[in-house]
Amino acid sequence: MGIDWVLTLSGNNNFVIVMDWKQLLSYERERQSTKDNNREKFDARTPIESDFGRVIFSPACRRLHDKTQVLPLTTDDNIHSRLTHSMEVMNIGLSFALSLSKSKEFKEKSGLTEEQILHDLSSALRTACLVHDIGNPPFGHFGEEAIQIYFKSLFSKIAKISTHNLKSGDKPDDPMTLLLYNYFYEKAKYEYAKQGKGDLDKQDDLTQKREICEIYERETDFLKHPYDFTEFDGNAQGFRVISRLQFAGDLNGLNLTFASLGAYLKYPNPGPKQKEGGIAVHKHGIFNTEESLLRKVADTCGMNINGKIVRHPLAFLMEAADSICYLVMDIEDGISKKWFTVSNVCEEILKSIGDYENEKNKAFVSKIQALRDNNQLISYKRLIHLRMILMNYLIELAETNFIEKLDLIDSGEYSKELIEDDENGIAKILGGFCKKKILCQREIISLELAGQATINGLLDAYLKILFSEHKSVRNRGKEMISQSILATVVYEHFDSLSQPFDIVNLDKLDVIELTMEEKFRLLRDYISGMTDKFALNHNKKLSGQQIY
Repeated sequence: MGIDWVLTLSGNNNFVIVMDWKQLLSYERERQSTKDNNREKFDARTPIESDFGRVIFSPACRRLHDKTQVLPLTTDDNIHSRLTHSMEVMNIGLSFALSLSKSKEFKEKSGLTEEQILHDLSSALRTACLVHDIGNPPFGHFGEEAIQIYFKSLFSKIAKISTHNLKSGDKPDDPMTLLLYNYFYEKAKYEYAKQGKGDLDKQDDLTQKREICEIYERETDFLKHPYDFTEFDGNAQGFRVISRLQFAGDLNGLNLTFASLGAYLKYPNPGPKQKEGGIAVHKHGIFNTEESLLRKVADTCGMNINGKIVRHPLAFLMEAADSICYLVMDIEDGISKKWFTVSNVCEEILKSIGDYENEKNKAFVSKIQALRDNNQLISYKRLIHLRMILMNYLIELAETNFIEKLDLIDSGEYSKELIEDDENGIAKILGGFCKKKILCQREIISLELAGQATINGLLDAYLKILFSEHKSVRNRGKEMISQSILATVVYEHFDSLSQPFDIVNLDKLDVIELTMEEKFRLLRDYISGMTDKFALNHNKKLSGQQIY
């Protein structure tokens, strides 16, 4: 398979385009480095192997230690954070790669040598597993939902400020809507003066309203495609983090190889989420700012099949590693919290499995039964045994499905999660148990409410600052936002205007220069990158509840 793509003849005499594994493990980067061109002189690692180090030493990776997995972060060291979860996912990803290196069938189908699998495939998968949650906001999936709900509400307020309202001068009563209403006037004044037309305040009423309405139409054009905010997703934010926000003087972020970026792309979908069309479009997985990079990665790695971008095969393994960890480890955390017991979990599994006598089931069922009935083991050992039984089952399932379904995966036609393609439905059983026994706990619900209140408070506070009619207030807000994130958004702004980056001076920047969408992007990037504790404390400071 050492060509760009392979055509195989299917049973119905149709040609099928198949991804090429040597392409999938592309060394290409957005910006090629001197080290890549002369790697043997500088570094024993391949370019893909070096990606892992770039991630490990990034601030975004470090911040995962103080971000919620599912259970609220406490002084209990047994409870998982995003970092410990990501490390466990990475370990399972490495296990997958090692198994593939020993699989004769996979090596024949992929055309890869054992050495290529151990070095490049293994590293791309390990890196993707480590960064898979790097874009998740504080408070986990509750934080995602809070951001989505906030922007949906905000955009409905902007929609109410129609050109009709601006022409008539009917000012809204709601304080936030009024703030945005006044913003269009301030932006119109700024643009009018910038164009050398003078003071808009001194022009006639018709001219003023015309200028304000033009600003409104231009600034709100992005609301035709609001998904970057209303369908905010940690996967899309993560791709932005690793490819842009880890700012080092350009817009290439960590500048990972396309192999690692491809393996990360769980949902290579720049459009709205779709129920139909395959697993790759089940979420809005790419923001518009990174869409061109997505297409470049897809074209380079051969992930564009019949005009449709499909998943990189390694994304299926990354997803499986993630699902295995959060299903099993959430249950482990629940047992540690004494919300249920090992026996409760065993009973749920045995009750749900249909055919005990199936040859595939016998060994698994007997282990679960033995664990349920063995009350002689100390509780911690029983917990370890449960973890081992469940993880071994799901890992073997994922590995088997990946190799058996590789032809479908390589042609972009496979559209299931590897661990859900299971006649016993173990993943479904565990997921249902977690929903029933964990997500309903008061501790979890309080986290959800606290997360929503905190994120709403932060967004409200910064909106009032960045959209203020007073330049001094806007500039104070500018100083409080991460300078690397601010620089990224500013660079994107000037890049879109085809101006050189070296003209950018953050000290002299007036935030009003940025578009409404860019200011929203600035807030989304900054707040989603916060840890739980920082978000809580920062919200208190901005609301005057805490000074130091």
